[in-house]
This record gives sequence, C-alpha cells and structure tokens, in this order.
Amino acid sequence: MKDNNVLTDSFSDFANTRDRKVSRPLLIRLAEMQISYKNLLSLAQGRRTLNRTLRDVCSRSRIINDENRITGNGVESVVQKIIDFFKKGMDPSNIQAAIEEFIRSQVLAPEAQKLNRPHDPLRGPSKRVFTSLVEALKTCKDDI
Repeated sequence: MKDNNVLTDSFSDFANTRDRKVSRPLLIRLAEMQISYKNLLSLAQGRRTLNRTLRDVCSRSRIINDENRITGNGVESVVQKIIDFFKKGMDPSNIQAAIEEFIRSQVLAPEAQKLNRPHDPLRGPSKRVFTSLVEALKTCKDDI
C-alpha cells in the first residue's frame, strides 16, 4: 500500500471533500511527524529489537485505547446515574462500592493493570449500580 493510501484510508467517514484534500504542506508536516515518531521509537527501543518495541507499543495501545474508556460525555452520564441512585435513597455504601469498581475498570495504564489486586465481586444493589454506570458509559461510547 502506498503511503498516500494509508492517509486517505484513515479519513473519517464524516470528513467532507475539503477535509480530505491532501496538500503538499500537510504531506511535509506528516513526513516530519513520521521522522519524529521514528526517533521516539528509537529512543524507546533501547537494547530491544525494533519488532519487540513495536509489539510493546501495540500492547500498551490496546489497553490505553480500550473502546470502553470513559469520555467527557460519559463522565456526565455516569455522574447523573450516581445522583439518581442517591435521590432514590439507595444505601450510600452500595453506591460507593460500585463507584470504586467503576474507577478500577477505568484505570487503563498497563502498569496499573499489573497491580490490580483481587477484590470481592459486586453483588446485589452494588452490582446493579455498577451495571447501570457501565450501560450509561456505553451510550456515550462514540462521543467526545
């Protein structure tokens, strides 16, 4: 695949014709960025092979860019759900347990995932609150 095809294939489906125009200054900036990225990878590589470094970067990216990560609109939606549970008179300890589990589910740093300690699975009202928070987040998955 030619370099230009990689660029044009990555355009959003929502991009209009003007947004899809690939100008010479844009190509120059992209080439400069590519050189900078290669230099960054070279620094990160250390004594490892380039293939090993790229595998590590891909592995970290899969964790960090998880499709279920929270967005700005997701935060609003989740907080509103929490407020609703308080208004309904749910026991604050059940809400707190669900919040803690939700936060644990949103820690997307690879280093932190290794440190995740085993914990008791949620049950009853706490599990219902947690499930509701996750569902609220899913409705905002494609938002900012």
